[in-house]
Amino acid sequence: IMSKLCIALLLGLIWVLIVVKTAGGEESEPILACYQNYSPSPDLPIKTMVLGMVELAGFDPKIADKVIQCESGWKPSAVGDSGSSWGLWQIHQPAHNLGTASFDPYLSTVYAIELLEKNGWEPWSCYRKLFP
Repeated sequence: IMSKLCIALLLGLIWVLIVVKTAGGEESEPILACYQNYSPSPDLPIKTMVLGMVELAGFDPKIADKVIQCESGWKPSAVGDSGSSWGLWQIHQPAHNLGTASFDPYLSTVYAIELLEKNGWEPWSCYRKLFP
């Protein structure tokens, strides 16, 4: 039963990534489209979900693990940079204005993957510190 659950979860995550990629045009809100169409299992550990999403998006989960550990210590409620960066990924509010979605591990990871696709790991100061 556990393997069926894992397969279902992976297929759901793949579907979510497709929704994010195809949700409307440039002016649409892919995070909202994704959020409205998918709800991650509350039984799935945050770290497993986040690293699985990162890997499915084609990025190295080992790097993500180290960056998130450095940025927030894997605490979804983390606040840094004198209050301007929030959540697991420490999304910088003045630059990205993700609001309270930054504290949601799923939504912030969807957004972080969008940033990774556009800019690679460079937006994260911990990446620059850990991988000079």
